[in-house]
Amino acid sequence: MFVFRKLSLHDIALIYEDMELKPLLTVKPMGQKFGVVMDIDGCLKGGITGYIDREGAMIQKLKIKKEYATPLCKDGLIRSLIHALDLNGIKLLFTKKTEDIDIYTNIGFKKIDSIILDSNIILGDIIKKDIGRDHIFFINLKDFFNKNSCNRGPKVNNMR
Repeated sequence: MFVFRKLSLHDIALIYEDMELKPLLTVKPMGQKFGVVMDIDGCLKGGITGYIDREGAMIQKLKIKKEYATPLCKDGLIRSLIHALDLNGIKLLFTKKTEDIDIYTNIGFKKIDSIILDSNIILGDIIKKDIGRDHIFFINLKDFFNKNSCNRGPKVNNMR
C-alpha cells in the first residue's frame, strides 16, 4: 500500500544508506528542515525535502526511485507536502525551476513574476534571499485548498 507521510528520525538512516535517495538529505542545510516520504509496504521509495523560514517553505529536493518515478507519484508527494505544511501554518511554498515543472504548474504553482505578496504573510530572510536568485515558482496554500475544494458540486437542500 502507498503511504505518503512525514519523514521520521528512523527514516533518516534508511535514506542515508540508500544511494538513490541519499540526495534528499545532502541538500544545503537552511532554515527548519521538513520532509515527506513515499512508503510502499514499509519500504521507502521516495521523498521530498526542504526548509521552512517563517511562513514560507522552499522545496530543495524531490527524489523517487527510478521504478516509481512517475508523474502520479511526484504529484502525490507534492500534494502530501502541501497538506503537511498547511497543517503547520505555512502560507507560501516555493520551488526552483526543474525538469518536472509541468507537474508543479498542473498542481497550481505559478512563476514568481506574478506573485503579489500578501502583507499578512511573513517570509524570513533565508527565503527572501533564496527566491531572489533563480527562476522560482510558488503556490499560496490557502488558494490551493480553496481552488481544490470538494465543495464544488451543486448545493443540496437539507432534508428535514
